[in-house]
Amino acid sequence: MNSLESPQQRACRAYWLIAALAIGPALLIHPFFGRWPEFLLDGVYVVATFAGWRLAPRFTPKLVITLHLVLSFLLVVWYIAQPQSLPSRFSFQEEAYVALLAPTVMGLSTVWGTWGFAVAVPLSLSRLQNPTLPEQLSAGYVLVFVALLGLVTHYGLRRLEEAHENLANAALQDPLTQLGNRRVLEADFVRLQALAKRAGVPLLLTLWDLDDLKSVNDDQGHAAGDAYIRDFTQALRLNVREGDGLYRLGGDEFCGLHLGLSEGSSVSLRVRAVFPNVSVGWSEALGTLDETLAQADRHLYAEKASKRPIKLPKLPS
Repeated sequence: MNSLESPQQRACRAYWLIAALAIGPALLIHPFFGRWPEFLLDGVYVVATFAGWRLAPRFTPKLVITLHLVLSFLLVVWYIAQPQSLPSRFSFQEEAYVALLAPTVMGLSTVWGTWGFAVAVPLSLSRLQNPTLPEQLSAGYVLVFVALLGLVTHYGLRRLEEAHENLANAALQDPLTQLGNRRVLEADFVRLQALAKRAGVPLLLTLWDLDDLKSVNDDQGHAAGDAYIRDFTQALRLNVREGDGLYRLGGDEFCGLHLGLSEGSSVSLRVRAVFPNVSVGWSEALGTLDETLAQADRHLYAEKASKRPIKLPKLPS
């Protein structure tokens, strides 16, 4: 319903882009200096990255990224241990190990927060081969630093995700009643109309209008008017079926979508037994939303007209 990407979705997309770009330096260096460990490393990494990018939308993106990071960790550990690898031949194993593992450590901390930090840093340091104390300290400093960057990113993304969800809910919900608004109604109408057509059942739209809201606002104030609206919302929720869609269109006007119903008298009787000061119209959803609303509106105002007292002309004195 909400077409905007969440911060988490954008972060996942950025991860796969960075993972794909990471192969660039290897493609520049390995053709000149590489041997079979480099080409095997490159091949497995490219296949894993492409597969992860394709599979992430179908599964839990967080899980797919974690598997990719774990595989990257294992590849680095294996690669550094090979006697024919570039770092072994040129004697910079520890530096290469830290440089290659730093993105993985940061990635695990970003994805899993404190748990990722607690697992990735000790595990990475434990795989150093016969390190001296200065090597341990320097490697630990770098890995802890990038892990802390990952932690900051993790909690920043969480805050952004919460803010995004709050904004999305505010854009789709009426704040007073917590019912869906017109945007939600439009999306649900199309979805339920297609479902009704496939299942061969009717779809009913009900339109509700509070009779005395203006009087309540004028005589008792807007706080009383808000309470009046909430009372009706509660009556509506308790007297429709579970799964029926309920929406506030604005002011004193509400709407319902009821799959499997062709007329609304039973719903109307139940609601008005609890909250009598409401008028209702309904229409089977055979056309567009605007057409169905217009038909229900005609029904509603015909009912409203029948409630109005007839004004008799004055008799001559």
